[in-house]
Amino acid sequence: MSKIYIPIRPSRRESDPDEEEE
Repeated sequence: MSKIYIPIRPSRRESDPDEEEE
């Protein structure tokens, strides 16, 4: 949990599958 979880990141989640926490 080093990175900050941002609920708004459409292009971010497409490049970072690790960001898919929803």
